[in-house]
Amino acid sequence: MNLKQFDDISLIDHVYLQMAGNVVRDGVTDWSDFRQWKAAVASMPEPVQTTYRIGVLNIQVMNGGFIQYFDNGYGIFALDTLADYDKIQEPEYGIFLKKAIEVINTKNLGGDELAQYVYFHQYRSVQNRIAERLELIDDEYYAANSESLEKSWANYLRRSL
Repeated sequence: MNLKQFDDISLIDHVYLQMAGNVVRDGVTDWSDFRQWKAAVASMPEPVQTTYRIGVLNIQVMNGGFIQYFDNGYGIFALDTLADYDKIQEPEYGIFLKKAIEVINTKNLGGDELAQYVYFHQYRSVQNRIAERLELIDDEYYAANSESLEKSWANYLRRSL
């Protein structure tokens, strides 16, 4: 793939929509099994996985906040996405996600236990208490420098693909 033909946003969109999107569409036949979804993403090359996870987080948060990210099941990737922000050298966004995980993960779960907790909405009993705290993190996320994120992300893809 000739990466020079893409500006930063076009490169990210291409990897997200064409490369990652096709794998998820073809690889997940049972959306009630979050492990199948995680396996489909894990089957992608690492830069494509990273783009998928950061991409879905950004879309969900921009459209409805961190509560939407968790409510729609994408929080199953939260711990992996934390590592992804380190890979692309964009720690500020990782801090926002870390804060959101700390708010929602009232039981201090890790790995598949956290994924199951999020996927099956087991945090619902505390949702009213956490919603306001997540909204404050949303506000920080919205105020962050998205151009910096896009530049770091595209540079990572150019180095890694």
